[in-house]
Amino acid sequence: MSISIPLSDSTSEQELVLEKGNKSSSEELNRIRKVRLSQGITIEDAARMMKKSTAATRESQRETADLKLTELYQWAAVLDIDITELIVDENFPPSARISAHRLMLSQWMKAVLTIDEEASQKQIKIFAQRCMQHLLQLRPDLNSIIQKFGGPQLEQPEVVEKKEHFFDPQNLHQIGEVRKREGISRRTMVRYFKAYGLSSEEIMHQEEPSTDLQITDVRRWASALALPVRELFYSLETGIADETRDKAAMVKLVKSMKSLQEVAAKLKKNSIVKITGRILDDVYALLPEFENVSPWPIFGQTRGTDDLGRVVRDQYSAREGGQFGWDAD
Repeated sequence: MSISIPLSDSTSEQELVLEKGNKSSSEELNRIRKVRLSQGITIEDAARMMKKSTAATRESQRETADLKLTELYQWAAVLDIDITELIVDENFPPSARISAHRLMLSQWMKAVLTIDEEASQKQIKIFAQRCMQHLLQLRPDLNSIIQKFGGPQLEQPEVVEKKEHFFDPQNLHQIGEVRKREGISRRTMVRYFKAYGLSSEEIMHQEEPSTDLQITDVRRWASALALPVRELFYSLETGIADETRDKAAMVKLVKSMKSLQEVAAKLKKNSIVKITGRILDDVYALLPEFENVSPWPIFGQTRGTDDLGRVVRDQYSAREGGQFGWDAD
């Protein structure tokens, strides 16, 4: 939630708004190519999914391409990412995604598979396979890597229906609604956009949610309203649920990875310590707050499958159980 101060039409406040009207010095408008490469998606695959020629697809992913929203929504669907993460917002850089990109997760999966294959110690295998399980929770399609390299048979995570990356041509953005919510008059916007040669009629047209704006238009509106670009778009209802689920899986992955590292250090398996260290460094670079996550408890005596627990060894009569509030029946 943003906190903003409503602006009136006074001269001093007009100057305050116009101070934010400087054009961005950066030529980079979108990060489509960077995300595509991080996802491990080839330009040929992207062209096939977008039903365009390879040349046209390569041209539309240029960092300086001032794309319209409809084309950005198409890229968002191909890259399985929210549209707002594709627009460069210099004033409000995007926070790191909870779930790392597929290419990074694939590298982690291959590394853990190598550990599981080469290690003979039971404890190392247990935590290595736990790491695999958590990675599958983040990206179920990583199971293809396990199968390709002859990895262990793991319980498949429940498939959660992914949110659809679709766009409504009648609701491409919510600029008009946001301006009213922020208490900024259209007259103030007319003064702001005068520097860009826009008339009041053109400004009204751009506020319409069905207007297919370009990236530069969206960034100007975000600057005029002093808000992150992401607040000018409708949020997906499933976004918070997806974020929470991914964060929980990532926490479990870090705990298992730290436990694997501790066991490897205890057994003097330096190569495994180095591999897990590199993976954890990747996680901390993405999510620094995860550095404080503690490992799973790995000390204490472990019962075998044939050992009986205390509840079986220590017999209690029904009368004795009554003092604990248990029914004799």
